Amino acid sequence: MNVGRFMEVVHKYMTFEELTPAMLREFADGIVVRAPGDTGTGNRACL
Repeated sequence: MNVGRFMEVVHKYMTFEELTPAMLREFADGIVVRAPGDTGTGNRACL
């Protein structure tokens, strides 16, 4: 998602009473969860 599209979505949902799955889908292209690395810093999630 580019910055312009992101700002359109932000302005669309400036005020809302309930966060819905459809709203979340507009904000996130996807969620990637990876195994912890060898750095010893614990679990990491890349969003």
